[in-house]
Amino acid sequence: MFFNSNLNVKKNAVYSVFEVILTALAVFISYKFIISLHGVAVLGVWSAINAWLFFGRASNPGLGAALARYVARLNHNTEFINVRYLVDSAFWFNFIIFFLLSFASYFFISTFIDFIFSDENSMLIALQILPFMCAGLFFSGMSGVFNGALKGIHMGFISSYINIFAAGVHLIAILLLVPDYGLLGLAYARFLQLSIMTIFGWMVFGYITRSAAIQNKLPVYLPFLFRLTSIRKMLIYGINNQIVKLSVGSVQPISKILISKFFGLEFLGIYELASKLVEKVSNIITRVTLTALPAFSSIIMKGSNKWQEIYFNLRWKASFYSAFPFMVLSLCSPLIFFIFFNENEINWEFSKMVAILCVAYYFVAYGALPHILGNVFARQHHQIAGSIISIIILTILGVVAGLYGTSTMFLVIVAFALFSRSLYIKIRHEKDFLKNNISN
Repeated sequence: MFFNSNLNVKKNAVYSVFEVILTALAVFISYKFIISLHGVAVLGVWSAINAWLFFGRASNPGLGAALARYVARLNHNTEFINVRYLVDSAFWFNFIIFFLLSFASYFFISTFIDFIFSDENSMLIALQILPFMCAGLFFSGMSGVFNGALKGIHMGFISSYINIFAAGVHLIAILLLVPDYGLLGLAYARFLQLSIMTIFGWMVFGYITRSAAIQNKLPVYLPFLFRLTSIRKMLIYGINNQIVKLSVGSVQPISKILISKFFGLEFLGIYELASKLVEKVSNIITRVTLTALPAFSSIIMKGSNKWQEIYFNLRWKASFYSAFPFMVLSLCSPLIFFIFFNENEINWEFSKMVAILCVAYYFVAYGALPHILGNVFARQHHQIAGSIISIIILTILGVVAGLYGTSTMFLVIVAFALFSRSLYIKIRHEKDFLKNNISN
């Protein structure tokens, strides 16, 4: 039997962080090639297309996360048929949904390409890479099924193995293709990474569960089971979870769309590099913080309030230690500029951009701990409300800054929107879950 009672929490966290680091390395090497060989405005094209594709990804019904939750609740040995019903049903549902989303995204972006870009060269580059990026959207949805399935059987570290291997292939493809083919090579490398994650996830899940599949007279690798009730219960959780992700993750795509319209592709390319640098640092801190989620859930399930003591201890550490990586990144920004741009003079615009975003993402990283309280107690309405507040702030003030203000003003508005979200969620969650002594 494949089930192991060891939940592998620490191992899952370690490999998850390593996965983020390797992925970040691939991203920045590709950005270095694009900027050095093709110019920062070309990187702006990549950023703009990804920002618009966000709305395609946002239509994801969230079955990957739901699958991890519902599979984890089953006894994977005695209820394996139910495990397969969940996994196979999610496979076919996501196959149909993401197939349609990929075509819809391609049709929408290609139809309105002259609205997204103002110059013909950028349009041609965008239309070249768009098929690979939309195909990548399909495979990202399919890989989420097997990522969720592996997490559900407490083999999330194996999912990280697969993702790390795919990131390694992605990096090699970048080194081989981007110098000669530019963004087309980068789009193909990304497509290759996501397709490997999907195919390997499928094969590995089948291999791990093969003995249980054979015992229950099920095909090892063929997902032929489907049950509408399996989809229905996962959709309710998945869509709620996806609404939170959509609202939380929409600040950057909206900011990039506004920058491309008001400040040009060259400024967007610089912003893409700066925001990715700061985001990756924030993601590592957040990943470490999220390892507290299983501990909180376990303690709360036992009816104990000890989690509050752990929370305050971790909150102090997060506020103190999170500041250092952002300070170092901000101070090193002139050196980073020289590495990526090969210019003789410091671009203080880039350093200012990094500094402003570092302040914003410090509060995002600090707010990760209050944020997960909503996940622990399955009450996520404050996360959604805080994100809606930040989107309204960014959209209204961002348009005003784009029409009448400066790029610096716009960056401050982005930072203020992120800060407002984190502050609102912290205040509301701590009031509801800590001061009101909620423990179940």
